[in-house]
Amino acid sequence: MSLYHSEASSSDLAMRAEEACYAAWPAVRNVALDGWLLRFAGGHTNRANSVSVVVAAQGDPARKAAACEALYAAEGLPTVFRLSTACPEPGLDTVLDARLYGAPFHESLVLHAAQMDLPPDTATGAALSEGRPDEHWLATSARLGGLDAAGTALRARIFDALAVPAAFASVEVDGTVAAQAFGAVKDGLVCLNGVATAPEHRGRGYARRAVAAVLAWASERQDVSGACLQVMADNPPALALYRRLGFTSELSRYHYRSRALA
Repeated sequence: MSLYHSEASSSDLAMRAEEACYAAWPAVRNVALDGWLLRFAGGHTNRANSVSVVVAAQGDPARKAAACEALYAAEGLPTVFRLSTACPEPGLDTVLDARLYGAPFHESLVLHAAQMDLPPDTATGAALSEGRPDEHWLATSARLGGLDAAGTALRARIFDALAVPAAFASVEVDGTVAAQAFGAVKDGLVCLNGVATAPEHRGRGYARRAVAAVLAWASERQDVSGACLQVMADNPPALALYRRLGFTSELSRYHYRSRALA
């Protein structure tokens, strides 16, 4: 049972959050297919390499699924569907079952904070840059994410594809980055992403400072009306952090289903 108040009935806000999340973690290439959005980024993260329903019940889902599989196969990638309660497609799970897709995985929540009333000095000590991450921020993101050179290059391409205002925060301790986060703004919402803490600095509030710096930037410089983020449903430390920062409403939830390459 969710600990969050549900705003699933607010479909407009849920779809605004979906669009903000797409913009904040863009694919390198996109293909629109009869109400579905196919995203491609060289296989780096499921979010940027999956099919999402944007408009339901547009055309035959079995035909469209086959077309998706051909396009992802041409890229050497498995076909992954991101199935969200924000825009469900009736009968799609049955189609994926018939096409031998695996069981759902990575259940995640899309959370919303209507107000960002941050405690005084929460963001103190965080360095912030706008636009694109510098090389140091990107290198730290790659290190904390355990990326190799190829993964780092693909992540850099995702950041290069950002087409909305963005800010990148870091908190340093004794000359090394303890935590970082970034956010991007679309349609009055700031979408938080990339929240990470170095293992030796966990549990000390550094991620909270990084997140708070991004939220303060969005509130003061971008005139946002709220914030959203995506978080794994089985990540209690992250969920606790976001609750403390005001993310108390659940807009939607999603999971993935994947079909391996033939």
